[in-house]
Amino acid sequence: MTHLLFLAARENQHKMPKPRVFLDRNQPLDSLDNEGLISRYRLNRQCITDLCDLLAGDLQQCMERSGSVSVVTQILVALHYFATGSFQRVDGDLHGVSQSSLSRCISAVAKVLNRHASQFI
Repeated sequence: MTHLLFLAARENQHKMPKPRVFLDRNQPLDSLDNEGLISRYRLNRQCITDLCDLLAGDLQQCMERSGSVSVVTQILVALHYFATGSFQRVDGDLHGVSQSSLSRCISAVAKVLNRHASQFI
C-alpha cells in the first residue's frame, strides 16, 4: 500500500511544470549573467560597459530620429558579430536590428575601435 502511495505522489510531482523564464533580448546586459555575456560576446559585463563609455562619444547618433540605434545596441551587435562570425541577418534578428543597420553598426564600431587601438595595444 505504501508503495502505491509513493508511486502516486511521484506521479503528481512530474505533472507540475517548471516555471518558464523569458529573457528580454533587447537588453542583454540586464538579462544575462557574466557567463552568458562571455559566451555570446566574449567580454564580461564590466568590459562591455567600459567599452560603451569609451566609444559613446564617437558612436553617438542623432537620437531624434525614430529608427536610430542606441550606442549599447551598436556595440553589442558588433561584438556578437565579431565573436561568432555569423551572418549579419541572423545577428540582426537576434538583436532586433535590420541587416543594413547591423552592417552600419559593425563598420562604425570597427572604425572607432581602430582609432582607440593605440591606447591598448
